Amino acid sequence: MNNTEDRYEEYEEYTRKKYIILIVIAGLILIGLAIPGYKMLIKAVRDSNEENDRIIGGARKTLTEGLEQYYELTEGMYTVTDRAGERSGYPVYEFKLNGAAEGEPEYTAAIGTKSLCTDFCLAAYYDAAGKRAIALAESANVFPEDVTLRLAEIRTTFLGHRGTYDKRCTSELLPVWINWNEIARFEDGKVEDRDRWFDEVFTSIDISIDTPLDIKLTEQDFSAIRDELALFTEELRIRIRQSEGGRAYKVYVYNPRKDIVTTDSYLAPEE
Repeated sequence: MNNTEDRYEEYEEYTRKKYIILIVIAGLILIGLAIPGYKMLIKAVRDSNEENDRIIGGARKTLTEGLEQYYELTEGMYTVTDRAGERSGYPVYEFKLNGAAEGEPEYTAAIGTKSLCTDFCLAAYYDAAGKRAIALAESANVFPEDVTLRLAEIRTTFLGHRGTYDKRCTSELLPVWINWNEIARFEDGKVEDRDRWFDEVFTSIDISIDTPLDIKLTEQDFSAIRDELALFTEELRIRIRQSEGGRAYKVYVYNPRKDIVTTDSYLAPEE
């Protein structure tokens, strides 16, 4: 073999060794870079899991403590049947009472912007609030004595993150502190924390009246009952059917918290 061929083989061998060395160096560099990256990934996953555990733990604590403090329901007295959205930080819980008769409803609880909210005492509150609204409206002395005021509809607005909860949570939830004792105080007109009611309770009430009389309502007509109505009511709708058995309604919408009256009219669907 001549010197040229020897040098060519030596060059090829050198080139192979150089590439191997470069590959080894590159591999070592990548490994060196990958190890911190891997450690960072592991840390991020661990931190994420810890954050999820913190969120879930906090939500469950809010649920159990709220149900016990205000409804005297300890964990052994109910079963949580659904924990929708718990990992998101906006959980909706469904729970039922242990030993409840067949057909008894499940209840909903969700963590709102102010406090835990549920529908556990909703029926009792609706009954009390409807009667209170009728009594206040009658005491305003703006309707003829022979006119009967009837509760047509009542509903509350859940004070929560509406965009997040809409698809998995009823909008009719009350703050958990609206319990049997608080409802009793409300019925007796002895509410202690009026500011809290004003800030956290938003009730819309529809009252229906049948009369051919042309009743006109203004803010002044509600002035005597405004403060008591504003305690729990965001909107009071007075629906006046214009003729007996007719479909035409005139509607006065009163917002006691802003002291504003607006009007509307509509035709009820044919029965």
